[in-house]
Amino acid sequence: MPLYSIRKITEHDMLVPETILEVLGLKKGEYLIFKGSKTSREIVIRPLMTPSSKAAELKVLLRNVPGTNARVDAVLGNLGINIVFGKGGLVEETVYSSVKVLDLSDCTCTLREVKKELESIPEVIDVAIEEL
Repeated sequence: MPLYSIRKITEHDMLVPETILEVLGLKKGEYLIFKGSKTSREIVIRPLMTPSSKAAELKVLLRNVPGTNARVDAVLGNLGINIVFGKGGLVEETVYSSVKVLDLSDCTCTLREVKKELESIPEVIDVAIEEL
């Protein structure tokens, strides 16, 4: 199973050689996604968002009912929020966990308002959202 980590390029978070940044066309402030595999012992690095993106991480626990994750995505879309990365799976037979990286650049509401909208979905058990 792949492992994922999302990082923003800063002076203090990680040191990436300037030549590698140039080859990948990356700039300070961009968000990268790291996908690691224990089996192949390799890491794939991809750009995820630009420095001007307003990024947040969303963690949602849902009742495992068909269409619930789609309802969460629809609420986000209606609020002008773009989902740039998502991963989910069953926690137990009746509970599904979803983690999403969001670009809130076009959203005019606060994180508290986004959380409140998602909590209004009956199948949502818990919501955590924080700026990256």
